[in-house]
Amino acid sequence: MRNMLNKDRKLKKLDFLGEKNAVEVRKLIGSEVKSLQKDIKALQKLPEEEQGLAIRNLVLRMTVIGAEDMTDDEFDAFPLDDLATLTQSCLEYSGISEPAEGNA
Repeated sequence: MRNMLNKDRKLKKLDFLGEKNAVEVRKLIGSEVKSLQKDIKALQKLPEEEQGLAIRNLVLRMTVIGAEDMTDDEFDAFPLDDLATLTQSCLEYSGISEPAEGNA
């Protein structure tokens, strides 16, 4: 198993804004998931109405190739439902959440 530690990261192309394979996302490793959980806990100190968008942007910055340096304003320029779908897909790819039943 140790021989697999330095293996290249898994990447996956996902649809976004109606375009097939529009973005590429990386699968988070265990240490990154722990970091994400820690950062999410810190964001819970924000006012409740700001938490969801802040968490969404954090997840996208950590997983979407090319989104690492995007600003909140840049994320806000996209439709919320498309960002929510992309965020859920990124989390599922990293094994963080289960797919919602009945949603395809």
